Parts: sequence; C-alpha cells; structure tokens
Amino acid sequence: MNIKIYILRDELQSMLESIVPMTVNLDPDNERSERWIRLDEPRDLEFIEEKFISLTLAAELRWPVPLLSNTHRITSIDARLYPSIQNTEDGARLVLDLKLKKLDVALLPGFLDTLIVQRSNATLAEQRARVAWNYSQNLAVNLGLPEWFESAEDLDIVVSEGVLTIRPDAIIVDLIFGIQLDRFKASRAQSRFAQSARLVEAVIADEELRAAGGLVERGGEGGAPSDAPADDELPPTRLV
Repeated sequence: MNIKIYILRDELQSMLESIVPMTVNLDPDNERSERWIRLDEPRDLEFIEEKFISLTLAAELRWPVPLLSNTHRITSIDARLYPSIQNTEDGARLVLDLKLKKLDVALLPGFLDTLIVQRSNATLAEQRARVAWNYSQNLAVNLGLPEWFESAEDLDIVVSEGVLTIRPDAIIVDLIFGIQLDRFKASRAQSRFAQSARLVEAVIADEELRAAGGLVERGGEGGAPSDAPADDELPPTRLV
C-alpha cells in the first residue's frame, strides 16, 4: 500500500512559522553567552526541483562589539531548507535542515558576517530535531486481533519505506506501508498452555474415576475383585 503526502508552499510556510522565533547560540561552549541570533519571519519560499527550498529570514543579532548596540535588526538573510528522510532508533522521519547562506550587517566587517553564518549553521545542525516529523510513529496503526485468532495477537500497519521528491510546487513524500503480525506474547501463550494442561488433567482424572467405579461393581462393597464363588455355586454339604 502506497500513500503520497504533499507538503505545499502554504503548508511549509505554516510549519516554519510554528518553530520561529528560533534562537541560535553563537558561542555554544558558553550557555550564558551574550552572542546569539534569533531567526524569524520566514518568507519568499521557492522550491528548487530535486535540490532544496530557498527562503528569506529576518533576525535579531546580539554580538557585543563597540560598533553595535545591544541588539541589531537584520531584515534579510538568505537561507536554504534541505528536506531529507532519515532513519533513527525511534523510526524514520522527515527532517528539514535549515542553513543560512548570507547575511550582511553594515557595521560588521565581512569576516564577522562569515563567522556568524558558520556558527549559526553548526548550531542549527545540532537542533535539526526541532524541524522534524517522525511519520513512522505518527502513521503506524495497531489492530488487536480477537481471541479466536490462533496464529497472532496483533496486526500492525507500519511504514516500511519512504521516498522524498522536491517538485516546483511541493515536497512529496511517497510512503510504502507493510503489514506485520505479532505472535502471541509469552503471558498469553502460557495461559493457553495452562488451560490445555488443566483440561488434560481433568480428562485423565475422570477416566480414573470411571475405572475405579467399574472395579467396585465387580468386587462388591470391599472394592476389590473376589475369586470366591457365589453362594448359589457352592456344592451341597454332606451330613455325616
């Protein structure tokens, strides 16, 4: 079974707006660093077929130097979004990697612009989980099977494979689903075995009782068989 998911421009715009503003620490070795950039206002999305999505961002930058105030507003940053499918321990997921390409702060020398872009991208690469969709978990379906179903306990419909394509108007994720049967769990199997064992014991006990009853009928009240002849079979007694 195949399902195609289309992420159109407006939907992708909404996804990005849901994760901004995003603050990126520009000094990752110092959690209390005063150097950071806060990204927001994603706009001008353009799908470049089979490659990436280009977009424009705005930002607030804090990089304390004598020429800058406490924060500096950047109205335009060139960026790219690289969608991919990645397999993790938690399942397959759609990941959107955001990378800054160029920013221009008039009061900063060019090498600082480049340094800010490099540090931003290094931190964004570590935060990719913030822009990810674990579709293998979200779309999985578990159906419990009735007790009389002898060979399995559950039926799982899971995503077995995913193929991603970037078109001029959308990201397309082609998902292939598979079906798995979960065999009986140990507790359920042991319960069934115990029930069968009790049934066999009951049948054996019943047969033993029947056999004992037959011996009583043949052996009399004593419960044991007797080889002595009955009274009407004794020979006549001769008186002397």
